[in-house]
Amino acid sequence: MSYSETFSMSDDEYIQDLLRQAGSRIEPSEDARRQVYAATFDAWRSTVADRTAQRRRTWSIAASVAALAVAVGFVALRAPWQETAVAPVTVASIVRVDGQLQAARDGSSDFSVRTVGQSLAVGESLRTDVNTRAALNFGDNFSIRLDQGTTVTVLSEDRLRLDRGGIYFDAAPNRHSPFAVETAAATIRHLGTQYSVHTVTDGVDVGVREGHVLIALREKHEEGGAGERIHVSQTGDVVRSALPAQDAYWHWTEKVAPPFDIDGRSLSSFLEWLARETGRKLVYASSEAQAAADAVKLRGSISGLDLNKALDAVLSTTQLHRYDTKADTLGIALTEHAH
Repeated sequence: MSYSETFSMSDDEYIQDLLRQAGSRIEPSEDARRQVYAATFDAWRSTVADRTAQRRRTWSIAASVAALAVAVGFVALRAPWQETAVAPVTVASIVRVDGQLQAARDGSSDFSVRTVGQSLAVGESLRTDVNTRAALNFGDNFSIRLDQGTTVTVLSEDRLRLDRGGIYFDAAPNRHSPFAVETAAATIRHLGTQYSVHTVTDGVDVGVREGHVLIALREKHEEGGAGERIHVSQTGDVVRSALPAQDAYWHWTEKVAPPFDIDGRSLSSFLEWLARETGRKLVYASSEAQAAADAVKLRGSISGLDLNKALDAVLSTTQLHRYDTKADTLGIALTEHAH
């Protein structure tokens, strides 16, 4: 066919002429179809797998970024809350100071003056100078007194460290707790008692006024009972001696006793408190004397008086008086005109 003939044909006629010249289409064999199908399926599966993996990586990255953003935002939101929520653990209150008591927080050397009514927290260090004594209330009939020239640190709710000076523990006879005082030479635990701990040049002195204490040394334990003074050296040597509850050794503890509010209290409760504070046993000359002490209700205050003067002042307003006894006894009787 010449170029002029081709040019004169319509499009449909031209296409029909090409198909006639090409003849019929040769059908592929079954094996060929299968091979083509398998190759096409493998290619499709590979492409889908690549796309799925890509989507997973994309989602994984997006999820990680989102999680990180949430975490950062969560920390940013929580951090200020955490800082303000962690408050010091209060363990005691100051109930008496004769002189100037100082305290510092968490190992700081910046000591400041503390006064009656303020609280003490875990981590605080307290110190008294050579002219100061103080009393602390730990609640539940348990108090601690600091002697002159003392430094202690509150390690936890039930543990103190005594670096120098002396402390006195006064716990009700029925109060048993794991409270302990650490020193360089030993750790002392009370078993419901009155006792003192003083640091000395070569170790520590433990005096037991009432009850018992357990003294933990490096390789052994020692127990101390009422009326004993136990000296423990830095090397662990233990020396015991007698220490009566009325000995002058205890006089400093009476000078800084927590205040006793007599107003509205019975005379008998005041006498029981004073007898224990001075290491004596309270006895009445008669059942009538004891009944009278139970019946009397006191008024006023004994603030500022030492214990002996306080006793005399209170008894002078009642029908009872103190009579002569042994040093370890406080005897109370009705006066002659009261019968």
